[in-house]
Amino acid sequence: MPEQKHGWAGALTLPRELKFNEYGELSMTPIKELQQLRAVQNVVEPTTINDNIRLAAIKGDQLEMIAEFSLKDSTAEKFGLNIRCSADGKQKTEIFYHTTEGKVGIDRNLSGHGEGGIRQSIIHGRDRETLKLHLFIDKSSLELFVNDGETVMTAGIYPDETSISVELFSDNGETKLIQLDA
Repeated sequence: MPEQKHGWAGALTLPRELKFNEYGELSMTPIKELQQLRAVQNVVEPTTINDNIRLAAIKGDQLEMIAEFSLKDSTAEKFGLNIRCSADGKQKTEIFYHTTEGKVGIDRNLSGHGEGGIRQSIIHGRDRETLKLHLFIDKSSLELFVNDGETVMTAGIYPDETSISVELFSDNGETKLIQLDA
């Protein structure tokens, strides 16, 4: 973390609402008031993904994205989103779902300056047909809310200012994007 050289490290997170979900488990969702910060909306229609797809209309270092993928129609080993991608492909932060392991995660190994690493969490094996990823991206942070707060992750990322592209990806098979709102 670049701020460590200045003697500190940490992250403030978005305000969250804590509630019990339909399964009686504690979940965390971003407060509704954050919707007031929304500006221009870009929507990606249903798409079949079998490689990397760079989204020309969605770019930035301050974004909110909600992506929903079909689990029942996926044949991929791993799929998800790459955010804060550089033009040359050397920087990106990968938000992924590993289908055989049932794990969602954030891979920061190419996220720019500072430490890398992979953070993962198992998604409960409830006969889900979709996976919902709700992301808040800022200049040096990422907040991920999975399946309406079933799992939540916060990560510091330190890409170059020019790393602003977003990609969809699917490894070793196909994945269907139901919709993406940014």
